Amino acid sequence: MNLINTKDMEALSKLPPSEFEIERKRIINKYINSLPADCQAQARAMQADLDIKRLSLSSEDFLTYCMSRVRTNLNTIADLADQAAIIATEIENSLING
Repeated sequence: MNLINTKDMEALSKLPPSEFEIERKRIINKYINSLPADCQAQARAMQADLDIKRLSLSSEDFLTYCMSRVRTNLNTIADLADQAAIIATEIENSLING
């Protein structure tokens, strides 16, 4: 789901800080509200954590923090995919071998 395009990002970056924060929150809430209901609480908690980090870290440290979380999440996804492949192979083998 593409919620914001490059032109929107450029316009957002030119807003005064108070207007930027209002529009930023609107965009984030629009995305969170588009998630399945059972995922929204977790997304709001994650966003609250990001907001706290964003306020307490320099821009560079915040980006480093976010990239670290992305790497961790990608590693988790890769691990889950590997486990799913192993389980699928075991199921396939049991079906073939009886």
